[in-house]
Amino acid sequence: MPGMDQFQSIGVAGTESNQGATRMCVQMGVCFSKALHQKPELLEMNNSGDYKRIQDAIDGISKNRAFLYHNIRFCRSVRKGEYGKVRGRDRSPCIMDFGRICEDLEDEWLYCDKKIVLASGMEWNIWRLEEFIEKYQDIPDFKQWLFLFPSLVAEERRVLHKQFGIRAETLPYFSDPFEPEREMVEFIQKHLKGG
Repeated sequence: MPGMDQFQSIGVAGTESNQGATRMCVQMGVCFSKALHQKPELLEMNNSGDYKRIQDAIDGISKNRAFLYHNIRFCRSVRKGEYGKVRGRDRSPCIMDFGRICEDLEDEWLYCDKKIVLASGMEWNIWRLEEFIEKYQDIPDFKQWLFLFPSLVAEERRVLHKQFGIRAETLPYFSDPFEPEREMVEFIQKHLKGG
């Protein structure tokens, strides 16, 4: 895909825990691999243990931190300062799964070339979005970050942009994270091209 090799890393994080960052990362990895014929890397930049559970379901019990599945290289439990050690040498897309950004990994988050933030959008949780925006809004590339919500109509998107100055989009639909969905492929082509 033209332009895709112009970036090295995509960071995915939620404004709070349990926003679906791992599921989103896996689906993006599958789309890069199966639909776009690239060899992505997924780095677990949190301590959720999700990648270990995926690995155990595939391989049984394994002690290796890195494993290959669907032509995707997974690396679990990446800690501060390990990015360069665990990252492959090729220029394949690297998707970094932050879950919820913890302070000791903020530098790694800010290093990502593309940033995707998952938010619930529920009225009673809007304070979490406000808190997240307040914390990061002065970062130079903040206006380029992409905020995804489970469902947004055009009017809600305009309100979020006007109220918070963010790029707000609807989270692409996918039923099975290990099967590429047309909506996710189109999302990658629209929002994650390099340059």
